[in-house]
Amino acid sequence: MTDTLDPAEWEFWDTWMRAQRLLVQELDRGLQRDCGISKAEFSVLMTLTRPMRVGPGCASAASRPPRTSR
Repeated sequence: MTDTLDPAEWEFWDTWMRAQRLLVQELDRGLQRDCGISKAEFSVLMTLTRPMRVGPGCASAASRPPRTSR
């Protein structure tokens, strides 16, 4: 593997990054226009509506009383 990209790879990644930027801008405009919220506000709402995932260690720790030293 080389450390640098050849010109075709640079062009591909440049095009990819521009497309991604345009997509995000259009999503933001659509959310503003249709829902009156920004993309950042939408991200917060999506985070708050997802159920929290708790690993098996966390679930078992929550069912035991805390061990405190006196």
